[in-house]
Amino acid sequence: MVQPDQSIEMMELNNTKNSNVSNKRNSIKKVIDSIAVSLIGLGFGFAITVSTLVDHWRCKNMNINYQMMGNTSSVATMNFTGMNGMDSGNKFNPGLSYDENSMINATLNNAETSTTNMNMVSNNMGRFMDLYLINDMNCIASGTFSFYIACIFLAAMIATISVNLTKIPRKLVLVVSSLLFCAGFLANACAMTFASLAIISRFLTGFGIGLGLTAMVPYIKDNATKKSKDILSVIAPTNIALGCLVTTLFAMVNFTSIHSYRCIFITYGIFFLFLSFYLLKIEDIEKEPESQMEDTETPKKIPTLQLFKDNIKPLIANILLHISQQWCMVNGVLMFSNEIFKDSNVRGEFLVLDPVVGSVILTLINFVGNFISAIWCQITKDKIVIYSFSHVFALICLFFLGASVQPAFFTILFIAAFSFGLGPMVWAIGPELFNNDFRKIGISVGNMVNWISSFLIPYIYGLVADSPMQRYLFFLGATILTINAIVLFFLLDLKKAFKSFMERLKF
Repeated sequence: MVQPDQSIEMMELNNTKNSNVSNKRNSIKKVIDSIAVSLIGLGFGFAITVSTLVDHWRCKNMNINYQMMGNTSSVATMNFTGMNGMDSGNKFNPGLSYDENSMINATLNNAETSTTNMNMVSNNMGRFMDLYLINDMNCIASGTFSFYIACIFLAAMIATISVNLTKIPRKLVLVVSSLLFCAGFLANACAMTFASLAIISRFLTGFGIGLGLTAMVPYIKDNATKKSKDILSVIAPTNIALGCLVTTLFAMVNFTSIHSYRCIFITYGIFFLFLSFYLLKIEDIEKEPESQMEDTETPKKIPTLQLFKDNIKPLIANILLHISQQWCMVNGVLMFSNEIFKDSNVRGEFLVLDPVVGSVILTLINFVGNFISAIWCQITKDKIVIYSFSHVFALICLFFLGASVQPAFFTILFIAAFSFGLGPMVWAIGPELFNNDFRKIGISVGNMVNWISSFLIPYIYGLVADSPMQRYLFFLGATILTINAIVLFFLLDLKKAFKSFMERLKF
């Protein structure tokens, strides 16, 4: 017979076990919820590299006319205007092999511009069996295509400002972000015959990016378990690079229809639709900032102007960090990487890569570099030193790119240098520069500079694609990085950072 005391002890043990099981389930649920939220970063990555899927849209400036020849075949007649003002015409058959089209291209001897355009069409569009469907109604000019690629950053900036000016529950921000990704990608799938819809789809995606990045990492910081919090905070931004890699891998598929890309956008849309349903069920505990948790009975309000004066040096340093990150032309290189690799064999480079393969290599390096540097941020304090090496290495690569010396090779080196420091370390260094009273303002100013630059660079880069002006952009980037390096040497006290780094190496 069980004694009363023993019965009580057994009940307490059962309650303890049930409590432990419940806590374990809650912990697992928190980790799963945080992983789900981190997937928002994939949308940003998908959107950045979408140009590799729809590059055939940019054909209006090529003056392509398609004529049906009988009932069974189609021939594309392409007229190009050379740099010297002479016209050159040629017949192009989508059914021909790459080698046969290359022989046709060899007959174009007017100007380098004509040959470059023809090579691009041959390599990127010749595989389509329904090439005749492309006409002036569904072709996009270079300027419009550049705006299509870059406008996501403009939309992201607007969304970031809006969410900071309003008090919307963070969970709702995450759900709306996922739904905007869903709507944007599905609209993009239907945009082939309606160029305006393509721009609208990019704005929807951009709004999703702005909202998602505002809430993603803060949610993980507040809700993930102590053991998983740091690693998930690292994985969330790294998912952006993973999204870039996934899209470029899809681009390797040898689609034979100009509409085949739709299945990829539809897949993305469905994925974010299901993600938004899951996000509706997550729990979100929004923790108050430390400044609001302090004693508010006798608050010390510092005038905004005084705050700016007290933080002027770190503010300038943060702005220069973001300018260096974007004005090194990295988004132009990533979004228009096909343009860099497409003529590597024509230029006689020792590294000859297919444009799609080259893009995959770039995004793979970017993903690995971001992940390693993110982990490094968690185990070391040498962020400024790593950033400095990356800054200088990227600067050197830009000079070689500007001089058109082995562009394919130095593009890969440039992305490697960027991904290990110049890219991720800016986000890690910036918040550490400010005191608590000014941190939110300082970070917001840096983010605005980043969004504006992110919009301008791909747009300008796309406008000058396939022209000598493109190489001058690399020289511009190298000049900006040189000036910023000199100023940041003093603002970030690099001498002290390197001294501390060397002491740790000796130890």
